[in-house]
Amino acid sequence: MPGRGTVVKLPTRADILELYELREALEVYAVGKAARQRLQQADSEKLCAVCETIAALALELEQTGSQRLDAAAMGTFLDHDMRFHMLLLRAAGNHRILKVVRDTRLMIRIFHTQREGHDVEQLREIYRFHKEILDAVQRGDAGQAMNLSGEHIRQSCKERLEAYDRWDRVSRIRVDDAFLMGLDSDQ
Repeated sequence: MPGRGTVVKLPTRADILELYELREALEVYAVGKAARQRLQQADSEKLCAVCETIAALALELEQTGSQRLDAAAMGTFLDHDMRFHMLLLRAAGNHRILKVVRDTRLMIRIFHTQREGHDVEQLREIYRFHKEILDAVQRGDAGQAMNLSGEHIRQSCKERLEAYDRWDRVSRIRVDDAFLMGLDSDQ
């Protein structure tokens, strides 16, 4: 606002849900299209490599005995997860869908509430989804690829909404505590 500073709109639960709904609608369609068109060998190899990186993150986490990915490892995961989805979208050959989904994922990351790094179980589940989606696309099974992609995105949405709900509860408690502390200092 000119002369008054910047106003940052905090995301609502509905904002996050709408972004995931948009992502699901477009990405599921594009994955089906990619399966019907069949992957080029180079794309298939890149997608396999990305899948294996996620599997390696899970194995490393398990071997170190850590409970969750640290911030650096979570950044690596997020980069590879984005790469997996963008490679599949690019294989569909629709640049407008690719751009809209990329922008939607960016908005989801901007609306990112602080969340813990993934644990081994989450990484294995994501790897399983990615691997099964990739296998279905490689076989040309558009229906299976689309079903798995939709389920994967809905699971991601559920996790993001749960993280948002935890953040929202903590934020409300902090505001309530600050208010109560203000009342105590007035006495």
